[in-house]
Amino acid sequence: MTTVSVAGSYEQYKLDTSRFIFWLVVIARDNGYKIDDPAIPQNGTQQQPSKRLKGKERKQAKETAASKAASSTASLTTSKGKYSISTETILKMARHIAAKKMSSTMPKFVWYSYKRAVRTRQAYAERYAQEELSERTSDSGHIYFLWLLRHCHEILEKKVKVQSVAKPVTAKSADLRYSITTTPMSAVTPNPTPGSTLEVDNANLDVVADENAAAEAEQEAVGNKLDELARKFELNVETESKEDIDTKRNLESKTRTKEELALRKSCLVDDMRKAVIQLEHDWEDTYKDTGADCYLDEIRATLMTEATFDLVRHKEEVVVKEADEKGLTAFDPSLKTDEFFGKTARSLERIESERRKSTPGYLFLAACLSDQDISTQRYSDDHEFLVHYLHESGLEHKVRKRHEKGFNMPILDGAFDALSRIYGSLGTWEHVSMNTTFAAEVVIRIRSNDKAHLLKHYMPMQIRAAEEEKQFASWHNQNIKFDRNSWQVTESARTHRSFIIGRPFSPMRYAEMRLLKSTHPLYGLQYDYPKPAFTNKEARNELMERLENQGIEDNAGNSVMRQAFAAHYILPPKDGDLLRNTIPTLRAKLSLTQLLLREEMGLGFANASPQIFALCHLYNCFLKRGLITGTWPKIEQMMEWHLEEIFLNEVPTRPNEFYSRLLLATGYSSKVIKKVRNLKENPDRYIDFGKPTNKTSELKPLPMTRILRDYVHEREKGVQIWHRMNKEMIKNSGNSLLKQDTSNLDILSFIKEMRNSGQLLQVLPRLEFDYISLTLQCNELCHKIDVGQEKVFGNRTAQDEAHWKSPTQHGFSIVSTLLGDLDRIFLLKENGRKQDKGIADTTPVVDVAVWVMQEFIDGLND
Repeated sequence: MTTVSVAGSYEQYKLDTSRFIFWLVVIARDNGYKIDDPAIPQNGTQQQPSKRLKGKERKQAKETAASKAASSTASLTTSKGKYSISTETILKMARHIAAKKMSSTMPKFVWYSYKRAVRTRQAYAERYAQEELSERTSDSGHIYFLWLLRHCHEILEKKVKVQSVAKPVTAKSADLRYSITTTPMSAVTPNPTPGSTLEVDNANLDVVADENAAAEAEQEAVGNKLDELARKFELNVETESKEDIDTKRNLESKTRTKEELALRKSCLVDDMRKAVIQLEHDWEDTYKDTGADCYLDEIRATLMTEATFDLVRHKEEVVVKEADEKGLTAFDPSLKTDEFFGKTARSLERIESERRKSTPGYLFLAACLSDQDISTQRYSDDHEFLVHYLHESGLEHKVRKRHEKGFNMPILDGAFDALSRIYGSLGTWEHVSMNTTFAAEVVIRIRSNDKAHLLKHYMPMQIRAAEEEKQFASWHNQNIKFDRNSWQVTESARTHRSFIIGRPFSPMRYAEMRLLKSTHPLYGLQYDYPKPAFTNKEARNELMERLENQGIEDNAGNSVMRQAFAAHYILPPKDGDLLRNTIPTLRAKLSLTQLLLREEMGLGFANASPQIFALCHLYNCFLKRGLITGTWPKIEQMMEWHLEEIFLNEVPTRPNEFYSRLLLATGYSSKVIKKVRNLKENPDRYIDFGKPTNKTSELKPLPMTRILRDYVHEREKGVQIWHRMNKEMIKNSGNSLLKQDTSNLDILSFIKEMRNSGQLLQVLPRLEFDYISLTLQCNELCHKIDVGQEKVFGNRTAQDEAHWKSPTQHGFSIVSTLLGDLDRIFLLKENGRKQDKGIADTTPVVDVAVWVMQEFIDGLND
């Protein structure tokens, strides 16, 4: 994970500029130049110490502080002090430093920051500034500031050395520095002729050509005073002398804000371009063999893609909001003139206009591209696909809402991928947002065209859903009861599972085509398309009957007239399941949601009947004491995954630990444990699960899984989710250098870290695990042990089979009895009394349990 954790090119530029300017300030002050010390806040007021609050006042103060903290997190911005400085002062400081006899040293990270800042200004000038600011000749424009940065280099190049490495104690200064002239930068004339256009030099800046050197420089920045100042203060560069600022501030405020927003848009476009290229490269790895080192599954690729989309959307929303708050004209999100996004943006603007002018409904008329459009390459080569994508994604939301009507719980909104959702709304507003253009460009590049690849990723989801449906039908027939607290997630999983199996898009699209009026030139269009796919005849008959009852005709219309009209328009695709077959983010989001609901439902079932927890303790005890042989892989998997909840992070191995660890992990106090292990008495070791305390052990999901649950349930905004994920990855990275800033995210660094995250890799296998079947298996074993104990005790009646088909904690009580008996035998023998020397190592009830478990394990290993 990179040490630079700012949100993107614009934020990086602001940080880089601040680093360089603050370096100038510090060096100039050290050389006698009089200027405010940046370490002392300007116009600051001394904070009075607060008195100690008590009672209600203290509680109210805490609530107020929590509210402010939440507000701060929601805005994702960090409050910074301001340090004002004029461009005139910057030049004076550079000349003052150059006039000194002694050379000054520039930290390597400042040098790289300076070069990055110049590159960003250069890119902005090439993209926008020469068009919009060509008439500006004053010292208040962005082009002037580009010249200013370069001219500072020209002034300082003979008097400043760059520190190449971190300075060892024994090294000589001369060995650690190199001249900044090693990367020369020419500058335009420092005194442009009034009335002429300022020219921007196109010299090759060679900015951060060596990524390793740049990374080394960034590591040097951590903890450096200059970097801390740059992050602590917002640099306010005044482009006039102090005497003129007050008179001209109001006049130029809006102009400067407009220019600044244009710069931010330019930086965002750069971030978007880099992200598209990176994501395209990442998605190529989903086509590789599953066992390959660089293989990437579609779920993680989708998470990376949606994280990028959310961060791009957030950055665009911030700019739009600021333009509105500053009273500027509406922000223009168009990218139609951009070299990278231009073709796609122009196609989207045309499609958006055509859809908005069409009548509401599935079918909108998008004209085919003319020969001239094709020859001039004005629009995207994938223009037809973009129209098809809008046809289908626009209907997808309606299909989902129609499908969920027959169920108790709706389909989760978060189960619909963000790219298709935003794209399906194209035409709702009279513009094409930057994030919509980004989504379209990404989908063009990552869509599936390989049938083998489709089967590799699509079929497992279909098979999993079908098998799970069979399981639930079987459990229903066996009268298996679910805990009422898990009803909601169980019903949500049923709705989602049915949506995957039913594939209702094709029938719904057929119905939309039949809805065309007889006066429509495409009336009877459904006859030109393949018949819709149904899961069974009953589903087909139900749809046809419903359409007939609504009076919707099934007429072939005039096929000749229809085909003549259709020749001029782009009609819906022939594939009735285009979205699932073509859009990998859509099917991966469906699959991820299914898996998350599956695990949430399974853990709820397992915790309502904690037999997995209990049998992990019993299996471990029997195995460590040599009472059984063989392995139970699924229970051992539980012991590994849930080590903290089951064993408090340490698997017991000694005879005197098994029983006490069971009780301790369940939440019993040391006082209770001491009492039940008292040899002077013979307490009942048949203990209820967690009854003495409110603490009961539950199998828990991974922290990353909780984040993903909130993500698909949409309990938080997307950008908030990714900040939580970033913090979780940092927390588990073990690298203290990464913990300097979590309030902002660098898009490329974040998605690269997501791809390499071991936590995300751990999540997917656990989501696949069948907790319900294992719990039922454990219940069955406990029932057999219970029946065997009844025969031994005689005075204790075993629970009937029906009892074990409902939520029950009886298995824990059985296990506590068994481990308690073994523990008591061990303590008696260890006590060394003569009368206890000849007692057996086990008891009859333990022997029954050993026999039941050994028989079961032998069956697994056969």
